[in-house]
Amino acid sequence: ASLGELRIPNSVTGRIDFNLRECTNLSNVVIGRGVSEVAPFIFSAAPNQSLSVKVDPENPFLSIKDGVLFSRDGTCFIRCLTPKEGCYEVPEGVELIFANAFSGCKNLERVVLSDSVAQFNMCAISWCPKLEEVYVGRRVEYIYRRNVRSCAELRAINVDTNNPFLSSKDGVLFDK
Repeated sequence: ASLGELRIPNSVTGRIDFNLRECTNLSNVVIGRGVSEVAPFIFSAAPNQSLSVKVDPENPFLSIKDGVLFSRDGTCFIRCLTPKEGCYEVPEGVELIFANAFSGCKNLERVVLSDSVAQFNMCAISWCPKLEEVYVGRRVEYIYRRNVRSCAELRAINVDTNNPFLSSKDGVLFDK
C-alpha cells in the first residue's frame, strides 16, 4: 500500500485493532485523543523500523515516553516504538507488559522487569536475536513457555531472590 501517514481522528473512540503489515511506505501514525486501547500486534507487523508514532497530548488513555507506548497512568507497557538496544529496564510502576511489547528489538541484550511488574503476556519478548538475559522482579507469578520467544541467544532467566513464586539457579527458571 502507498499510505504514508495514518491519522486516527479524535472522533474514533475505543480500541483500534488492525494490522499494518501491508503498509510498506507508512512513516507516520498519529493516534487521536479518543483511542483508549491499541491491539498489541498493531505495530509489530509494520515493516518500517523508522515508523513515527505520536499520541494526541490530550489523550487520557495513552502516552509515549522514551520511544515506548504506555497507558497514560504508566501501569501498562504496550509496545516499544523505537527498537531498544543493550539493556532496557522496565520503569517502576509498570504492572503489565503486553504481547509483542519488545518484538523485533534486534539489538536488545538484556531486559530487567522491575519489581512492580506482575504479568507479562505471551510473546511479550520476541524476535530479539541478541537477547541473552531476562531479569524477573518480585511480583511476576508465572512465566509461560512462550512469554519469551524466538530469542536464539537467550542464556538466562534470573529471578529476584525475594520473588515468592519463582526462583532461578544458574539462569534456569523454577517454580517455588
